[in-house]
Amino acid sequence: MSHGLIYYAISDGYDRTPQLRPESRVEVRGLTGPHDAHAREWNRQHKLQPKFADVRHDWSLYLDGSLRPKVPIAAVVETWLKNADLALFRHPHRSCAYVEVEACLARKKITRSEANLTLDWLRGLEAKCSRLKRPTGLYACGMLARRNPAPTALVTLQDRWLKVMRELGIYRDQLFLPYILELLSEFRDTRVKVIDADIFDNPWFSYRRHGT
Repeated sequence: MSHGLIYYAISDGYDRTPQLRPESRVEVRGLTGPHDAHAREWNRQHKLQPKFADVRHDWSLYLDGSLRPKVPIAAVVETWLKNADLALFRHPHRSCAYVEVEACLARKKITRSEANLTLDWLRGLEAKCSRLKRPTGLYACGMLARRNPAPTALVTLQDRWLKVMRELGIYRDQLFLPYILELLSEFRDTRVKVIDADIFDNPWFSYRRHGT
């Protein structure tokens, strides 16, 4: 019988760690960090390199502060990870990182200079790797289900993902994941479960706006 970990990494004053219904063989942990200029960086660090997961856990489930399980979730996660090391939702509204850059800019989630840096990074990878093509695909990253202990390819993915954000100083993680996964295409094609459902409206999680 597997054991799981559900965890949150929440900025103090922005969200609050929810009280979840207990599930057998599932531990729930919440980490609270500063709500300041470094809050997003802090969140991505703990999101992509979870310190809570240890040898007791067969899987971990990261949830954004806006998401709550509305059904017993352990069996669902175990099904998603039956033949995968990572499960996440397809983005419900857009299918290309280039379009997402403009959407983030329009919603003031990034600045114009950050948008330009991101576009330069995307185009730079395209120039180096002919198989990187548009539309890039896009994922909703508010939920990440992962096998534990993480296999080498998953560790590589997480490390590269975090490294790019740190190098650019831009922490909109969904902008970078499609091309990082493309560079790890064998892992993506064989060990990643993409859930074709709306992360905001589905049978498994309820959604509420941040800070409510």
